[in-house]
Amino acid sequence: MGDAEKTKAQLLQDIAVLRQRLAQLEAETPGRQAADQEQRMRSETRLRAILETVVDGIITINARGLIESVNPAAERLFGYRAADLVGQNVAMLMPAPDREEHDGGLAQYLRTGEQRIIGIHREVLGQRQDGTTFPMDLAVSEVRLGDQRLFTGIVRDLSERQHMEEVLRRMEQLALMGRLAASVAHELRGPLNTIFLHTDLLEEELQQPSPDSQAQFADSVAEIKTEVTRLHDLIEDYLSLARLASLRREEADLGTFVKALAQEMEERVTSRSITLSLCGLGSLGKVVFHSNTLRRVLVNLMQNALEAMPEGGQLTLRGRRTAAQVHLEISDTGVGIPKDELPLLFEPLHTTKPEGTGLGLYLVREIVVAHDGRIAVRSVPGAGTTFTIILPCAAGAHR
Repeated sequence: MGDAEKTKAQLLQDIAVLRQRLAQLEAETPGRQAADQEQRMRSETRLRAILETVVDGIITINARGLIESVNPAAERLFGYRAADLVGQNVAMLMPAPDREEHDGGLAQYLRTGEQRIIGIHREVLGQRQDGTTFPMDLAVSEVRLGDQRLFTGIVRDLSERQHMEEVLRRMEQLALMGRLAASVAHELRGPLNTIFLHTDLLEEELQQPSPDSQAQFADSVAEIKTEVTRLHDLIEDYLSLARLASLRREEADLGTFVKALAQEMEERVTSRSITLSLCGLGSLGKVVFHSNTLRRVLVNLMQNALEAMPEGGQLTLRGRRTAAQVHLEISDTGVGIPKDELPLLFEPLHTTKPEGTGLGLYLVREIVVAHDGRIAVRSVPGAGTTFTIILPCAAGAHR
């Protein structure tokens, strides 16, 4: 047999094998298709069971914002049946103004790809069929099926969590009020006892005068005045805390306010051999604040600074302004604060002073927070301390 005949015979043999294999595949195909179909049905059944039992609401929408599917949890969450939702704009599940903004936000994402809504957990408001709103956590992901773009939102009702957080806050507030009440009773008792003691001494001297009565009168009156001042300051601290929820703030020039207060404090400062320096206050500009409570903050911080410099030193009030905030620093060159004390400085009823109430710096922080601001502190033992008050600039204020 020649080479050509051998090649032809081999080719015919290969074709026969190929036909046999095709016949086998053709015979196997119906069974394989049935197996694949059964596998798909099992997968779909499992997926449906998961979607129906999951506690989070799952909503799928298309690129036009129309609802494609919802799971039973979403039906329960929003109070609708799936048939009432499918084909409707998902904005119907949102209160105003989110409802009006939704389509624009989706269109912007489709146009620019700006990642404002995809892959981010956000706390937003949902609206039920009866019109009531509720807080929910929303996470959105995008799925592409060929040319089709679908968005899946997973929503979780936060109402119960927020309720529990509110209950916890109230319990903490009640516990704090109990501690504050106990502190009030304790702090009032000391000055009152001293006043009663000197009142008794005055009464005795008046009934049975002695050659030293005049000196005793003067000492007792001085002690009574001191304790009355202490009582007044203590009561003002507690009243300031009570008033924080209803502060009526007004726009004013903060630098001018601080300069006027520094002038008031000048005699108290110089009597302790302390130099008072003012720096950058003219740049602070307009801030919205409540003058009485903010004055209490500054007086408290300045008084603490004076007490930290028993041998004299320098007290500096420094102002700085940025585009959105003002920074006011109260710096001293005193004894400083130990590192382990810094985290506790603003805790209520925490004090390192023998006659301290533990309210001063707590009140300072609460007043600053009530002004939408914050306060920071840095200190080096033996070198001094700086408190920085940061407040928002008044809307539309200029340098």
